[in-house]
Amino acid sequence: MVEVLQVLSYVAVAAAAILAYEVIRSFVKRRLKRRFEKDLQAFLQTPDLYSQHFKFTNKFVIKQQLLSDPEINQKILEFATRERKSALEVRQKVDAYIEEIVPNFNMLSYYKLGYGVARGFVHSLYDPVVDVERRRLLDTLPSRAAPVYLMNHRSNVDFVLLAYILAGRVSVSYAMGEWARVWPLEHLFKSFGSYLVRRGYKEDLYHKVLERYVQLSSRHGVAQAIFPEGQITRDGHLLPPKLGLLQFLAGVEADPHFDRDLTFIPVGVNYDWVIEDHNLVAESEGRPEKRGIGKKLQVILIGPFVFFGLLIVNGVRFLVGRLKLHGYASISFGQPIVLKEWARQQGVDLRTLSYDERKPHIKAFADHALKHVGAAVPATPVTLLSVAILDSGRTAFTRADLVAAARKARDELQSRGVRIVVGKKFEKFRHALVELAKRRESRERGAELDEVEAALVAAEEAEHLVDFATDVLRRNKILRRRHRMYHVRTERSNFLRYYANSLAHHLGRRYPILNPQARPMAEAITNTAGVAGLTR
Repeated sequence: MVEVLQVLSYVAVAAAAILAYEVIRSFVKRRLKRRFEKDLQAFLQTPDLYSQHFKFTNKFVIKQQLLSDPEINQKILEFATRERKSALEVRQKVDAYIEEIVPNFNMLSYYKLGYGVARGFVHSLYDPVVDVERRRLLDTLPSRAAPVYLMNHRSNVDFVLLAYILAGRVSVSYAMGEWARVWPLEHLFKSFGSYLVRRGYKEDLYHKVLERYVQLSSRHGVAQAIFPEGQITRDGHLLPPKLGLLQFLAGVEADPHFDRDLTFIPVGVNYDWVIEDHNLVAESEGRPEKRGIGKKLQVILIGPFVFFGLLIVNGVRFLVGRLKLHGYASISFGQPIVLKEWARQQGVDLRTLSYDERKPHIKAFADHALKHVGAAVPATPVTLLSVAILDSGRTAFTRADLVAAARKARDELQSRGVRIVVGKKFEKFRHALVELAKRRESRERGAELDEVEAALVAAEEAEHLVDFATDVLRRNKILRRRHRMYHVRTERSNFLRYYANSLAHHLGRRYPILNPQARPMAEAITNTAGVAGLTR
């Protein structure tokens, strides 16, 4: 009898524990749900939020829309006839392509998980700076816009940085390359609304499915972001545009039911430190890029640990006050370009042209748009100082030498309308220049005195810029300091060229990456002759 009572008491305790757990779980779940719904309602009422109802459409519905698309069905019949397969087999192939491409957007994933991780990641590495004046250009978007953000591609952080900067305004749908087709990245990015693209895949059936999905998104005004260069730059230069996705996007203009303005927003991004610079410079020097299953396994097994390990380490450094950021990560925007307005100026009606007839016009538009993207790329302290060092033709400098070279490079860039990125540490100089401008307008004192003070402020700002940039370059082992002299490390000189090349298109010159075997001889000639042109 006692044993029975003991068993019953254990059962009663277990039941009470389970009941308490369920009550607490239900309470916490209800509270969290309420809080999220409240946050969501507050977010959806943001005045300048760009609404994208199509993103919330069930994936099954989108799938059925594509499977019933006349152009896709026509391509299925053509492919089946050419490859001697049944229409059912080809339709199953298309079904698999749609499953692979179409995202499954989740607002909780994007704005709670994605935004939080992006914010922590960006701020643990950089001091992010946005060109506020040019960001206001986004307010000029047409009310019925189908926005497409065109961005230069310097790092895989580009995705995270733009999404974080625009999170208060819009959720951006990216075209992700095959590198993201690994677990759990594929499911994660799809929940953020991004769609996957097979780079270099030639099959016309796949391209038709991708084309019609991209156009379906544009018809519903989904904000998309693409990299017109098609890949990350290896040597720092802007690359020629690829036409694939641009051609697909432009095809929506031929749809008689398309009543939006396909609008391209140029986005320029630049960094004081690119986290992949070691691999990128190595590839530009001729060392082969690692591909294949081994590389994918490395991304799967090591990547998440590196990512979250970096967050944890930098989080601890932040808490103890020892976090040193890797300089600035900056984004700037260009004037939005409405495709049909550009075509009208060229005397072209894209609605009446076939796919092949549109191609040369889209090529011209891509070149035009990439120039605007390039014009929006800002100059950060490290990239500016890299230009100054290479243009000087020297490898050893005093601090005064670097300040003089930096001022020269800064003046040249500013004369060409390039935005110079400075953050919180430079606010006092900006405020001083603003005050000087106000005095000039009010004519409180002589113009000569204002010019002297402006020169002093500019000189002090250049000194701080050099100190800031040399600190980052020394930590990345590109410069070293010895006996009050700064020396370019011979084995890392290509990194200077890589960072300088981000501004090369502004200056109309190039800084080619030198072959590791040819570098010592080329630099010996440069040091002896003092010819700056050899470093370009």
